[in-house]
Amino acid sequence: MAVGRGIDDGRDRLRDDAARVAAASALRAQFDVAESQVRDIAGLFEASQRVEADEYRAFATPMLQRADANSFIYLTYVEGDRRAAFERASGVPITERGPDGTLRPAGRRDRYLVVTYVVLARDGRNLEGLDVLGLPGRRALVDRAGRTGEVAVSPQVQLSSSDEHGHLVVAPVYRSERLIGVVSGAFRDSVLMGAVRDPLRREVGLRLTNAGAVLGTQGTVPDAAERTRVAYGGQEFEVAVAAPHPGLRFGPLALGLGGLLTALAIVLQNGRRTRRRLALGEARFADAFEASPVGQGLALRSAVFDRVNPALCAITGHPADELVDRTPVDLVHAADRERADALMARALAAPGVAVGAEVRLLTADGGARWAQMHFTRLSDGPLLTQVIDVSERRGLEVELGPGDLAALTDASLAPVSRA
Repeated sequence: MAVGRGIDDGRDRLRDDAARVAAASALRAQFDVAESQVRDIAGLFEASQRVEADEYRAFATPMLQRADANSFIYLTYVEGDRRAAFERASGVPITERGPDGTLRPAGRRDRYLVVTYVVLARDGRNLEGLDVLGLPGRRALVDRAGRTGEVAVSPQVQLSSSDEHGHLVVAPVYRSERLIGVVSGAFRDSVLMGAVRDPLRREVGLRLTNAGAVLGTQGTVPDAAERTRVAYGGQEFEVAVAAPHPGLRFGPLALGLGGLLTALAIVLQNGRRTRRRLALGEARFADAFEASPVGQGLALRSAVFDRVNPALCAITGHPADELVDRTPVDLVHAADRERADALMARALAAPGVAVGAEVRLLTADGGARWAQMHFTRLSDGPLLTQVIDVSERRGLEVELGPGDLAALTDASLAPVSRA
């Protein structure tokens, strides 16, 4: 009898271990998706000298809808002596949250981190203009992201846009190696709990905690249950499970069969989870790529375009089937081609580093347009080319005279890079 109980206890532990592995892996996969999204949005600001509100919404909204994010927010650092200029340019006063929760004009300080662009999954508060450095826990979070250059995750906080509890996933934004802002994705605790619960059967008990706060539960889990820790973005989450045992108890044969089935279940679950992550990432990228008002092209071999979006076709006047036979440098005017070729070579040699400059593009009608052209070799190999039409601003510069906007031109020609 004692031997039988020991075998059954071993089988129960094996079942619990398998459930914990599945749940912890699902939580890490959810954070992987969140990190990729905020990094993608940060990359938009790193590659573009100027991002307009409608461009931001077109780029970020597809990500929002596919990942159950509560919001994606871009925040800009504003030095104290530039506050008045920022408020005039944006038309939005810088505010702070008072003790009673209402917004009021922000007090004087050396630096602000101001909500600039927002996309929300559902109706919520308009946070534009809010300085978040005064909110509990926000300063330490963004300082950590800026100091390390890595994504940082908050402990459980009350989300500003909806008053729900959740976590923030923050990515720093650099331009010319200078920290200019952050991108923050807000994810409700119910979303994290749903991701962890997804690979488990309904009858499995589950408890998800972070820094002593219970983020969600399902069923009953003994206090003494073993826990699996998941560390991400500076936070540590704990997953505890209690898988139910069947009504009938068996001996060694059942243990062997149970172990085999458990191992098979883990393999199948890992395969399904991987396929879901790949499908989600591919669909998210496809939506953002196609909808972006920024001209974009992906080159997978020999720098020849394999894929282009409608915005790049509109800027150049070439249909997609013509562009996919060319390299990005082929689109550049002869006078700027050497510079563009050097920038592309620099990007190909340094994955993750975005470089760019203003060049003249040849158009299908035989003309030329000024554009900002940026190159980034993505971590998985392809070269991403981004093109922003700046002909209208260049036309204004010609009207004003070559010296009037010299500072702006010099700044726009500087490569955008990050070590």
